[in-house]
Amino acid sequence: MTPAEIADQLCELIASETRGMDTVATRIVANRIARVIEPWLPLRDKSAATLVQPMTNSEARVFEQETIEFGKHAGTKFKDVPLDYLIWLADKCRRTWRKIHAYLDSDRVRGELRDLEDSNVTEGKLHDGE
Repeated sequence: MTPAEIADQLCELIASETRGMDTVATRIVANRIARVIEPWLPLRDKSAATLVQPMTNSEARVFEQETIEFGKHAGTKFKDVPLDYLIWLADKCRRTWRKIHAYLDSDRVRGELRDLEDSNVTEGKLHDGE
């Protein structure tokens, strides 16, 4: 079993065991998990996905006025895009995002990145996502 598979199974176990718990119990679990993983956070790769925080109501109102730039609703304000489409899009992007991160975490790609970083350092180039 790969490290990613182990992590996924642990997350699934936690989610299934906490499903149906009240808010206080869920917070207790979350706080204990946070204490355990806190020392590991600096070890995360730069490419690690960040948690998305909900928008405030004022941020949501501003976002609703922006237009979606792709797909079948291209040019439509987000407030006018059907919610079921936005849910589908978010789910599809989340799966793709996870696949990209799993790919970037593969031994093959990590080796390639190390080689690239080594060659950039020896050639005097530093690349930081630009």
